[in-house]
Amino acid sequence: MVKPEDHDSRRVKNRQSSVVGLRKLERSDLHVRLDDEMTKRVLFRRIVPILLSLLVTGLGQISLGKYGRGLVFVCLALANLLGLTEFGLLRSYAGLLAYSSGQLALGAIAAIDAYRQAKALEAAPSHHPPKLVLRVATTIAVVVGFLGLAFLLVRLSPTRIFRMRSSSLAPTIRQGERFVIDFRYFRSHSPRRGEVVAFQWDKDLQLKRIIAAPGDTVEGVNNGIFLNGHLLDEAYVVHTKPMVQMKNMRDFGPAKIPQGHFFVMGDNRDGIFDSLFPQHGLVPADNVKGKALYIFGSPDWSRIGTKIDHAEATAIKDDRDDKHASRRPFCSVLSFARVATPRLTFCQDL
Repeated sequence: MVKPEDHDSRRVKNRQSSVVGLRKLERSDLHVRLDDEMTKRVLFRRIVPILLSLLVTGLGQISLGKYGRGLVFVCLALANLLGLTEFGLLRSYAGLLAYSSGQLALGAIAAIDAYRQAKALEAAPSHHPPKLVLRVATTIAVVVGFLGLAFLLVRLSPTRIFRMRSSSLAPTIRQGERFVIDFRYFRSHSPRRGEVVAFQWDKDLQLKRIIAAPGDTVEGVNNGIFLNGHLLDEAYVVHTKPMVQMKNMRDFGPAKIPQGHFFVMGDNRDGIFDSLFPQHGLVPADNVKGKALYIFGSPDWSRIGTKIDHAEATAIKDDRDDKHASRRPFCSVLSFARVATPRLTFCQDL
């Protein structure tokens, strides 16, 4: 027979064991939650430096307080950018690819190093990095300084990227495409026929192809351009408007180009902003600023990296026939300056 005291003592023991079990369960849950939070913190501390290094090379190391390592990576990234903007890598598509490959490799190395540095700091709890406020302030300062220097290097670079706003040079450069201009090229070269050049007109930068150089005689007859009496074979030229509508624009000259000036036209000959118009006229040699090099960006990916055709048009006819030769009287050099009304031709009969 079980005594009442024994029964009560068993119930007390069962309650105590239940309480102990609940406490152990709570402790294990607490440990699990703490472990989860610790894991998240560890992952956060490792991932953030990687992302910062991908944003600006070396920024991950600086965020960890490794200022020396971080500045080394930052300087390497600036040196790579300097090679692109100042040392001519951007002058060719191959150079642009070399820069991109180098920057990707440098970013990957910096990200891996930032991960290892973060892992090493966790394994050495005795090491105390600089205060969080100081690291954040230094990181922001490096970002601002890096972006500022990068902006100056790009803006002051002799090789820059522009966007085509019109279709005047289509199909060579289509509207909306981005292309590269070398502003240093004509410091050591003289402009030649056939080159696509950037020149200053008023406050804008225009892009056209040189058709005639100083001393040349140019004439337009029925969509054809005669240079010094020879009809040019211009494979890059297109016409987008009916012949009847554009007849006056396609017939002009002959006229002689004065010294120190160039006669320019677009590859889309139905454009309205070239040397045929009094509002534009001839381009002074001093206004020629740079040479177009290649397509940098295009909706048509197959055109990216395409070099701009600068080949001089070849003559396909030795002499004009009598019909073309007697079409208009010869115009003097002053004809370009004497046109005051917005006619469709720059040549006046004197």
